[in-house]
Amino acid sequence: MIPETVSSNGTTPTDPGKAGTLADAVEEMFDAFAAHGPTADELAVAAYFDFAHCLTVARRLRDMASEMEALIELVTGYSADPEAVASFRFPD
Repeated sequence: MIPETVSSNGTTPTDPGKAGTLADAVEEMFDAFAAHGPTADELAVAAYFDFAHCLTVARRLRDMASEMEALIELVTGYSADPEAVASFRFPD
């Protein structure tokens, strides 16, 4: 049996009684966002995640390029030098 976690105020994290309060707080937050736009903190968080996404895409592109070079070496039997990379065509 998993013990139930109780917070300092005596309620559990999944207490159904909190749902109304949480919904009201979220509604107020969305109303403020709609009226005033994002805060500086929200823009900073969004910029951080955009940057992290760019780093992930760059890493995936490097991985894909490495796999393509390996495929060129496998198919041709030679190292994937710049000339081989430029002349090799992957089938559609």
